[in-house]
Amino acid sequence: EVMFERPRARLIALVLGCASLVGVAVPMSASVNASSNIQNQVNALLDELDRLEAQMDVASERYAEAVAMQDDLKQQIIDSEARVAQKEAELSTMRRDLVKVAQQAFMNGGRSNSLTSLLTDPGGLNATVQKEHLLAVALNSGANSTDEVDALVEDLELERKALEKKQKAAERAADVATAEFNSAEDLANSYQRKLNKAQADLGEALAAERARRDELALQRSASLAAKYKAEAAKYKVKAPSSKAGVAVQAALGQLGVPYQFARSSPGVAFDCSGLTKYAWAQAGVSLPHYSKAQYQLGPRIPIQAVQPGDLIFSRTPIGHVAIYIGNGKMVHAPRRGDVVKVGAVPWERVVGITRPG
Repeated sequence: EVMFERPRARLIALVLGCASLVGVAVPMSASVNASSNIQNQVNALLDELDRLEAQMDVASERYAEAVAMQDDLKQQIIDSEARVAQKEAELSTMRRDLVKVAQQAFMNGGRSNSLTSLLTDPGGLNATVQKEHLLAVALNSGANSTDEVDALVEDLELERKALEKKQKAAERAADVATAEFNSAEDLANSYQRKLNKAQADLGEALAAERARRDELALQRSASLAAKYKAEAAKYKVKAPSSKAGVAVQAALGQLGVPYQFARSSPGVAFDCSGLTKYAWAQAGVSLPHYSKAQYQLGPRIPIQAVQPGDLIFSRTPIGHVAIYIGNGKMVHAPRRGDVVKVGAVPWERVVGITRPG
């Protein structure tokens, strides 16, 4: 019996041991699956947020461009109004001179029916009628200024028509700006809702993944920056001015300031191009308040020759701008819900570099 009991005991022990192992393996597998599922959710969410961020950048750029066009048209309208006023004053002076000629002719015994309106109510005539009467006065009085009068009246009419076109264009630009602003706001609100929900549902996992990605990005960016620096000697480009350091320090002085669409208010809020505009303004360099226009200014710099102070543009179409500070890092105003901060340069997204100053 003893001979049979031992194998039986061993068998029972083996079965119990296997059962114990199976009992441990099941929850471990479930835990791995749950962790993998959470990671997949986090990755999908971050990809979605990146997509929304890119769309926000595009909408913000379109809005900024519409506002810039509107501002330009406003100035053109002011200039046109000044030219119209000047031509009206010239025409008024010429009319007075011709009336004097007509009065002199009248005093000498001559009268022309074409003078009657000018003498009685010169201000009540429209441009066409004024032109006809003034020409008649000039001809009847023997003046040699008919061509001058004709040219002035025609110029005035053309200027008025051009002014009207600019006013209508400004109205259209205002409508476009409003539509683009609303579009950008809708995208920003959608982004914020998704981010809030993600932070509530996946807070720690989301923060950890973002931190991991940021750290990897910094390492990769620093490595590429070192590689580019080693190749910089191959390129002959404009050296950075002393103003670049001023711009860098000005931007770094705004670390922690909240992002806000279409703002360039130190200590209050910035968007990406608002920050670069402000920073370079402190160095005495004026930049427009949208990325695409900033990209069109200043010499283009090869990526291998990038230096602190350079403007780094990313996305296609251009939707983001930052200031390079060295070692693969940039200072920028990234997105809604974020603040001015230092981050890794996304070299794979960089579409151009310029050097203001």
